[in-house]
Formats: sequence, C-alpha cells, structure tokens
Amino acid sequence: MCQNKFKKIEKEKRKLAFEKAHEIRKFEIGLYWKRATYFWAFIASAFVAYIAVISSKNEAFEDKDNYAFIITCIGLIFSFSWYLVNRASKHWQTNWEKIIDDLEDEFTGDLMKRHIKNNNKWYELTLSYRFSVSRINQIISLFITVIWFIFLCSSGYKVLCISTFSLFGSWLLPIFSFVTLIFIVVLIKYGISGKPEEKVSLKPPYEKRMY
Repeated sequence: MCQNKFKKIEKEKRKLAFEKAHEIRKFEIGLYWKRATYFWAFIASAFVAYIAVISSKNEAFEDKDNYAFIITCIGLIFSFSWYLVNRASKHWQTNWEKIIDDLEDEFTGDLMKRHIKNNNKWYELTLSYRFSVSRINQIISLFITVIWFIFLCSSGYKVLCISTFSLFGSWLLPIFSFVTLIFIVVLIKYGISGKPEEKVSLKPPYEKRMY
C-alpha cells in the first residue's frame, strides 16, 4: 500500500517536472528573441553612429577618427556579447529539451522526438527546409562581430597614423585597445554559467529588516 502511494507521488512529481520543463523551455525561447532585440538596438545604433562619424565633412570635427575608433570598440563588445548570449540561450534551450525527452515517453509519448522527414532541397527557394533558426542567428552574430573587428582595425590604423605616442601625446588607441581586450577576456572567462558562492544568507522571518 505504502509502496503504491510512493510510486503515485513520484509519478506526480515527474509529471509536474515535465510540465515545468515545457514552461521554462517556452520562457527561454521568448527570452531568446527579447535578448536579440536588445542587442540589435545597441548594435544598429553603433552602426549609425559609426557611419555618421566617418562620413562627416565638418571641418571642425577634427577628432572623428578617434570617435570612430571608440564606437568600433563599443560595437565589437556588444556584437561579441550577442554571439556569446546566443550560444548560452541555445545551451539552456537544449537543456530543457533533453529533460523533456527524458520524461515525455511516460506522459505524452515521443512527441518532441518525432519530426517529419524533409526531402526538399535547400536551393528550392519556395519549399520548407530544416534550417536551424538559433544556429543561423549565431552565425549572423559572429559575422557582425567579425565586421566590427575589421572596422576596429581600420579605425585603429587611422588613429595610429595621426597620433603621436608620447607623455603628452594621444593615449586613446592603447587605452581603448587594452580595455576592449580585457573586457573580451572577462566575457569569456567570467561569463560562463555557474553558481558563484555569494556570501549571503536568508534571515529568519522574525528579524526586522534594516534600511
């Protein structure tokens, strides 16, 4: 009797986990596109600013190469961050899909594991084809990152040609290059998902909060 009750409770827990996994997967997909919109807004603004600066013919605008270099540093950081976020989003989406795959046979059958066999060719432009939306987005974000890197090299070369690096000269190029490199390393090293050990604890409910 107790064993049957225990099995029933375990099944209810697995069913609840299955439903929650579906909900979180949908939530992750929604976040995926919200993040894409967020990064696109910043990257598009950086592109507009960069084009506006390099195409400016205002003679009073003497430091346009310096400003263009700063914009490319910002554009590179945001586009590289977008690429990493796309990979992270794909990771968590895959995580919940694997959990669903593990649980679904018990409740809905192999629904998520089943799909049509698409025999269409990729060059048949009006027919469906099994491209990966998330992978295409990753490739685009990587392409944008490479474009910003090329802009960075171009702007950096122009600044290098006009700058005199001395105690009283321009330090813009080495400083921003160093800062950009540091932040790329920080994004790769410290942007990895994990649970850091925060030095916090939950207060008992009877303790008064201090503001």
